[in-house]
Amino acid sequence: SFTSLTSTATAEPPRSTAGAIRILIGESQAIFIAGLKSVLASHPDIDNVGVANSFQMLLRLVAETEPDIVLLDESLLDRRADRLRWLLNSHPNTNVIVEVNSEELAFCLSLLRAGARAVVPRLVAPAQLAQCIQSVAKGSHWISGKVLGWLIDDWQTHRPMRSEVSLELPHFNARETI
Repeated sequence: SFTSLTSTATAEPPRSTAGAIRILIGESQAIFIAGLKSVLASHPDIDNVGVANSFQMLLRLVAETEPDIVLLDESLLDRRADRLRWLLNSHPNTNVIVEVNSEELAFCLSLLRAGARAVVPRLVAPAQLAQCIQSVAKGSHWISGKVLGWLIDDWQTHRPMRSEVSLELPHFNARETI
C-alpha cells in the first residue's frame, strides 16, 4: 500500500554490479521514489542500495549500506543545511546530491557550502541526473544548467552597476610609481 511504501526504510536486495556506483535514495514522495528507482535501474553502472523517507531513516541506512552517493530530496533536510553538514561529517566517504524545489539562491548556496557535491532541480531530466551521478562519483562537483542560471541571475542582479564602480586609477605613492 501507499502508506507502507512511504513509511519504511528499505535496503534493496543486492545485485551483482561489481564496481557500480552505490546510491541511497532519500525521498519523501512515493511517486518520486518509483521514478528514481526506474531511472537508476536503467543504468547498469548505478546500484540502488536503499530508500529512506525521513532523515532519521536516512542516517540509519547510510551507516548500514555505506553508499557512494546519497540522492537527497531537500525536504528531508527540513531546509536546514546543518543537517547535511552533520551527515557528511559523520560519513565523510559519502557524497550528496541534493534535489531542490526552490530557486532560493541562499538555500542552494548553503547546501554547497555544507558539502553537497551537486544541487539539481527536483524535476531534472533522467539523462541529466545520470550524468550528474556519474560526475559526482568521479569526484567532481556538478550543477545543473537551471541551478547555474539561478546563480548567474542572482549575481547579475546584485553586482555593482558599471556606473557604481570607480573608474579612477588607484593613487600610487612615489615609490610605487617607479
